[in-house]
Amino acid sequence: MIIIAAVGAYLTIALTGGVWLLTEYIQAGALPISTKKFFIVILLYGPLVVLAYGLLEAAFEGTIMLLIRFAKYIYRRVFKGRSL
Repeated sequence: MIIIAAVGAYLTIALTGGVWLLTEYIQAGALPISTKKFFIVILLYGPLVVLAYGLLEAAFEGTIMLLIRFAKYIYRRVFKGRSL
């Protein structure tokens, strides 16, 4: 049962990233591609795209959180009567 769930999750992630990559191929005019390359794009590169996008989004959110903390620190230092 766990194996079926893991395969289903992998295929969901692979199809999400793979379809996104294929739309990029279509927009770039790189089609037609072979059937073998089609399955490689979906099953191999698809999950990598989803992982990379997730990591970039997490890094972006982390950067925003750090900027907010820094802005709060500056605000406290400037407007609470303390000098920088």
